[in-house]
Amino acid sequence: MMTEARYIQVKNYLLKGIREHLWVEGQRIASENQLVKTCSVSRMTARRAVKELTAEGVLISRQGQGTFVASAKSRSSVMTLRNIADEIHERDNIHHCKILNLEALNLKNSSNSLLKTEFGSNFLNNNEQRVFFSRIIHFENDQPIQLEERFVNPELAENYLEQDFLKFTPNEYLMKVCPVSEAEHKVEAVMPSLQQSNWLSITTGQPCLKISRTTYSDDKVASFALLYHPGDRFQLGNHIKIKEE
Repeated sequence: MMTEARYIQVKNYLLKGIREHLWVEGQRIASENQLVKTCSVSRMTARRAVKELTAEGVLISRQGQGTFVASAKSRSSVMTLRNIADEIHERDNIHHCKILNLEALNLKNSSNSLLKTEFGSNFLNNNEQRVFFSRIIHFENDQPIQLEERFVNPELAENYLEQDFLKFTPNEYLMKVCPVSEAEHKVEAVMPSLQQSNWLSITTGQPCLKISRTTYSDDKVASFALLYHPGDRFQLGNHIKIKEE
């Protein structure tokens, strides 16, 4: 019989505490040090459990204050924000990536057409009037599985451009420096451009799945990402547990 991973034990401990009203909506949960002592785990294990529950919308992190139980509404409406590298590793495959762009763009003067279309307004309140931009191809073994185009708020991730995203993903980094408090998703089938088709190694005219994701941290837009996946090599799923009233 396989032993349950320690971080999952910590997650279950926290979920049980929430179900049994040890911690109620809006209440601060046990600190990382308390979880280490109570669950007899390392700080890294406790941190991973809290980070995953935050990504799943069960908890909400507030900088300088701690981690709190999220509202029932946010828990039921937020889709799990998975790290593409973790998903690939869970399938016993190898993740690697290719960085195409990693730069700062001027919100007013940039020639990047993406800033002038559906989501440029997300960053118009940025005091610096600039945004960080990355474009990365993620591979599962040797096949491209995701084209990630991401715009990041410099106010919340000032060292974004200095990171080595060959070693970890933007998702993983941003979850550490500006934990998600809210997220919006839009999923649609689209026809990719010729360049996008080349990046994803799909034939011209083949549709792909596009996920548009806006994440917020402490009521500020943290990032906006466009995630393109080959339609024949990717499927999107989610597990929803219905709570009986």
